[in-house]
Amino acid sequence: MDSSDLMILRHLLIEKNISVTAKLMNVSQPAITMRLGKLRGMFKDDILIRDGNKMKLTPKAEDMVNPIIRITDEMLSLMPAHDFDPYTTPTHIQLQITEAVSETSTKALIDAFLKYNNQHKISITTLSYTSLQAHDQTLKNVDAVIGIPTHIEGFNDEIYSYETGVLMFDYFFDDAKKSISYDEYLQLPHIVFSQGSSNQLLLDILGHPDPRNLCLQISSLRAATELLQDKYVMTASTILARVFDKKHLPLPFDLPGLPFKLSYPERLKHDKKNRWVRQVCKEVMQALLKKYSL
Repeated sequence: MDSSDLMILRHLLIEKNISVTAKLMNVSQPAITMRLGKLRGMFKDDILIRDGNKMKLTPKAEDMVNPIIRITDEMLSLMPAHDFDPYTTPTHIQLQITEAVSETSTKALIDAFLKYNNQHKISITTLSYTSLQAHDQTLKNVDAVIGIPTHIEGFNDEIYSYETGVLMFDYFFDDAKKSISYDEYLQLPHIVFSQGSSNQLLLDILGHPDPRNLCLQISSLRAATELLQDKYVMTASTILARVFDKKHLPLPFDLPGLPFKLSYPERLKHDKKNRWVRQVCKEVMQALLKKYSL
């Protein structure tokens, strides 16, 4: 097995997609199909098998993921980085950020990148806080995703902090209110996000189906915070409460910390441009956390 076989295997294990692997390796799809056949013979395993409309790894391939990533990481770290200088090489930076990050840091992110070179092109997409759509096509070319608490398949995470879960409100309680009971929490009129995947951790604690008094479902964080007023409450995180300047109370149960993080494609771990993008984002996000004392 040569180095190109290892890189093809790495991409197949991470992406689970022949055409994406072909694009990443800059070769034709039939060429990758042929190399997959070679790898199947070498490992005496199918590696990738059809699962409905997509491909999945065999059990043996699942066991290979971490060892192959470690081996190729060491190999990539020894290779010279491609010629990229953020001061002299104009590039296209593609970010996806949540509404909270968009509200607080869009201009700071743009200014931070243009400080290096005002010819850089920047594309920023604002996401729902809760989750990405399954198999989101826009992830193919993204450099980084900031603020999504859930893990994205094929991506690595850089965690900036862990957020505390709180009950966020506007005028629902007066300032004398310092805590709520569990039964009171369940009966309160809740706003929840329409995507259910991000609530899995909370529902694992509360039980299934959701026992709360769910009065309003919405996907926009900005709209949700504007609708709180004196009618609703919402389970959120400390940083969201502070960003949107809302009052909050501690939850009447322990909720594991929610990661505030940047996610980037595993295949770009050693890419010089992507390392620079991650460093710039980290500096801006650290300034955000310092501003809100998190």
